Amino acid sequence: MIVKDIVDNIVRKEEKEKEEKEEEKGASEGRQDAVERDNAKSEEEKEEKEYSRRRRRRRRLPVKVIGKVNGS
Repeated sequence: MIVKDIVDNIVRKEEKEKEEKEEEKGASEGRQDAVERDNAKSEEEKEEKEYSRRRRRRRRLPVKVIGKVNGS
């Protein structure tokens, strides 16, 4: 009876430790996912800014060229 209680306590303790480790692992993975999402968002924002910058350049160029041709 006493040996069985000791074994049960050891098994319960190991299961608790295992669950705690899994929870910690899940929390760290959750943080990592959040960081990856933030990086992806900032990457998308950079791409959008670069794209809009290129579009603005394309729109301005023809106006300048036409202005120079008409002016001369």
